[in-house]
Amino acid sequence: MPDLENPQQAVFEGEKYIDNARDALDQDVEDEDDLYIWENQLAAIDEFLADTEDMDPEGQDLDEVRAEARECKEKLEAEIAGFFDQPVEAEDTEANIAALLDVARQLIEEAEEVLEARPDPEELDEHANEIETTVIGIKQWLADSEPYHDETDMMTQARRDMKMITEALEEKLDETVSAWKRKVEEEEDDDEE
Repeated sequence: MPDLENPQQAVFEGEKYIDNARDALDQDVEDEDDLYIWENQLAAIDEFLADTEDMDPEGQDLDEVRAEARECKEKLEAEIAGFFDQPVEAEDTEANIAALLDVARQLIEEAEEVLEARPDPEELDEHANEIETTVIGIKQWLADSEPYHDETDMMTQARRDMKMITEALEEKLDETVSAWKRKVEEEEDDDEE
């Protein structure tokens, strides 16, 4: 996902994600191997919602695009649940918050492990993938928990913690990718000699 630097860019990118999600929803998914069609769009929408949540909308366009993205997210989740014959459960705010807080604790533990890891130079690419996977999980959590952002003090704090840890992970990802690129360049230089 590109860095969203301003609301206009976010609106432009968000509209593309919404169009892609709608196209995916129009496709027939009959086989579990094809679920990625919906899952990839859901991941992109989750990341968009997480990345734009704190952005100043500068007008209503971004708010409208975010609302449309959330609708697409709900439709994608319903399609995925329907694929597995899972009924869409009635909204239970208290239970949802408790479940989200449990997941937050797990994600924070996972993120701390990834941040503390000192990978062998030969494993930098694998470590970058671990970081990226963790960031995706946290952004999905942020998108899922946004409707409850001010329901409890614990949820507000958990969301604040998740945003801070996401920043740390993204910084570590940049450092890891840079280190991996340097390693590859050094290996190429050694091969040329």
